[in-house]
Amino acid sequence: MNAKPSVVRDDSGAGARRTPAPAAARLAASWMRRHPVALGFAALCLVVGVLSGSIEGIARIPVAAGVQEVLQGGQGWTLLTALVAPSSVVGALVTVAFSLTLLAAAETVLGTWRALIALVGLGGISVAVGVTAQAALWTVAGLRPFETAPAPVADPLIAVSAAVMFASAEAPALWRRRVRLIGMAVLAVFALYAGDAASWYRLTAALIGLLAGMLLLRPSRPHVWHRSSLAETRSLLATLVAVAAVGPFAALLTDGGHGPLSRVADLFSQVDQHLAAACARHYFAACDQVTVAVVTRGAGPALVALVPLTLLLVGAWGLAAGRRAAVILVLAVLAGLVAHSVLLLTIGVDAREYGDPLDVTVALLGDLVFPAALAVAVFRSRRAFTIRADRAVVRRAAIAVVATAVVVVGVSTLMAVSFRRDFDASVAPGGALLDALRRLVPIGLRIEPGPLVHPHGGPALFAYQWTGVLFWAVVIVLLVRVLRSRGRLPDSDGTLYRALLRRGGGTVSWWGTWEGNRYWYADDLQSAVAYRLVGDVALAVGGPVGAPEHGEDALDGFIAMCVAHDWAVAFYSIGDEYLPALDRRGWAHFPVAEETLVDLDGFDLVGKAWQKVRQPVVRAEREGMRAVWSRWSDLPSSVTAQIVELSEAWVSEKALPEMRFTLGGLAEASDPDVAVMVAVDAQDRVQGVTSWMPVWRDGALVGRTLDFMRRRMDGPNGVMEFLIAKTALRGAADGLSFLSLSGAPLAVRAERRGDAATALDVFLVWLAATLEPVYGFASLFRFKAKFHPRYEGLHLAYGDPLALPRIGVAIARAYLPDARRRDVLTLVRGGRP
Repeated sequence: MNAKPSVVRDDSGAGARRTPAPAAARLAASWMRRHPVALGFAALCLVVGVLSGSIEGIARIPVAAGVQEVLQGGQGWTLLTALVAPSSVVGALVTVAFSLTLLAAAETVLGTWRALIALVGLGGISVAVGVTAQAALWTVAGLRPFETAPAPVADPLIAVSAAVMFASAEAPALWRRRVRLIGMAVLAVFALYAGDAASWYRLTAALIGLLAGMLLLRPSRPHVWHRSSLAETRSLLATLVAVAAVGPFAALLTDGGHGPLSRVADLFSQVDQHLAAACARHYFAACDQVTVAVVTRGAGPALVALVPLTLLLVGAWGLAAGRRAAVILVLAVLAGLVAHSVLLLTIGVDAREYGDPLDVTVALLGDLVFPAALAVAVFRSRRAFTIRADRAVVRRAAIAVVATAVVVVGVSTLMAVSFRRDFDASVAPGGALLDALRRLVPIGLRIEPGPLVHPHGGPALFAYQWTGVLFWAVVIVLLVRVLRSRGRLPDSDGTLYRALLRRGGGTVSWWGTWEGNRYWYADDLQSAVAYRLVGDVALAVGGPVGAPEHGEDALDGFIAMCVAHDWAVAFYSIGDEYLPALDRRGWAHFPVAEETLVDLDGFDLVGKAWQKVRQPVVRAEREGMRAVWSRWSDLPSSVTAQIVELSEAWVSEKALPEMRFTLGGLAEASDPDVAVMVAVDAQDRVQGVTSWMPVWRDGALVGRTLDFMRRRMDGPNGVMEFLIAKTALRGAADGLSFLSLSGAPLAVRAERRGDAATALDVFLVWLAATLEPVYGFASLFRFKAKFHPRYEGLHLAYGDPLALPRIGVAIARAYLPDARRRDVLTLVRGGRP
């Protein structure tokens, strides 16, 4: 018998692979035939850029659109030529790259003609709107969101932005959300921070394309915001934090920028240019800080000034990985930025009060409101970041940070005292110590008290410039180590639990290996119980594992442990075999699911009884469908990428969050002991996937249990019948005894459930009926009946009836840990958003 799936294998006996070179040529030719608009647009931009001279920064013929060109010069054609004339060589390369990727994807979604209409029509409208808005805004005194003069614009990305956002309306839910959120965030960053006219035109084009798509492509569908899965929530929030960090970088790279929020960049530069300009007009207290910054400027202070942005980028990386410590880091940085702005307003030393009132308003918006809003978003989503850092790593990192600070401050103080001649005034030891501490704070966030003493050269200046860099470099390295670490519960990786599983366990005992579970072990380490702790309720996952003869002792030991911790205890999805033991202990129980098992001894699809399964299999094979049996790690990246997209699309369309606890996802399917069966059609497109958990007895693999099920929503019918039947045939050939199709949560035949006897019975019956429109558990249970299974019960067992309300809430929280108030309302409304 094969205990584990081997490398990727095509069970359908498909022919040999094509040779790489001709296949690549055919792929390229096919791509070009399917994307004439994207390819033609990229070529046209290069030709126009060369012929017009715009690519060289000169204008042999007028191609850029602006207020003077269109409204005063009568050059109306520039509304279209501006869409195909890159303004530089770099702009041309970016245009080609975006045309062959983003625009090509939009053309795939829209089709050739609609993509062309969107590109030209919406692009031209966007330029016209931009020119009109630019002219109107410049008639308002003091309101100048563009660069210093209304320069004409030529940028093909204006048309690309409009077309891509227009196409997003017909994209799958996952990609629709990604394109809109990330795309609009990036465009807004360049408009608000860099502030050049082209950035504003691109943002305008994106908004017009977005609105047009919502009105024209899906007018009959309600525009609801589809929820993200856990992984997608982490990725999207991490992207927003990263964008917030990149924004000031964009302003710094454009020489300070001209956008409404460009002044935020002053917080992260070693010399506040706006403050320096104010000091050039008249002197005030804050000008001392500018003088010191100018005299001591260098690479070191510039790097220290960027520390807050770097910390946000590190935090964004940690958020993407689901780290709880990243939430703390991001909130700390954002809180520091907000506190700095509030303090400046409170003590009245913000130099921006010497500027234009409108400038002050937008500066406050960037310095205060934006970080505060982002902090609120991170805090509200904190439950999505469940992975805790290893306490030992955190403890060592904290000690290292303190030690580094002591060394750096000590060296700085010693250098200041030893090289007093390098300073412009006498330096006392106490003042040198305070100055060394101040230098650890980024320049833009310092609030300098009184006159400042600074070095003008020599070793003291070197120490002045680089000690802060050394400190923060150590801090950032240690933060990365903390974010990469993972906290451990006792045997949190389940190593011993997995070993005991091979000796004996139920068909659903593999659930106990999943993230979020804890483990109780008998004193002799011959048995174990996996459980999920939700508040003060311990929900055992299935029954005990290990040697079967120790099962009842394991029940008693686990119950005693829970009593010692003052936890309510329940066994969830425990099998029929343990009911007599629970009855003897006076425990109540009732079914929460029915497991469907297919015996594989002599299994085939012959006979009339199997017609409903055999027909989809035969049809799928006739159409070129093949079944791929593999581990996740052995699947090609092209296949896993499709599975991820398929799964995220399924989650995105649900009105309630992705369920967990006993329902696995992609993370659980990627376990090396779990097998996956993938349906791939003749065009190498993944149509469906299932994952199969192992079941062992006495060290031998005797069966597999179905867990993860996903199929393409627009795919052919019968994909799941095909996958399950192929797995059953594979298991029979490998000598497995049975295949468990698992139990759909809360789906039980009426004859097994009987009359509801408790309030929790009634609640679970209601919950099953309410969740059915959203998750279809009862429909899934009926679907499995066509495989002629035998049924075994999975039960909820409890010892204290008074704990039933807590147990019911714990079960709901275990399945829906991210549910919020609006989700509860959605639940009550039967899954309608």
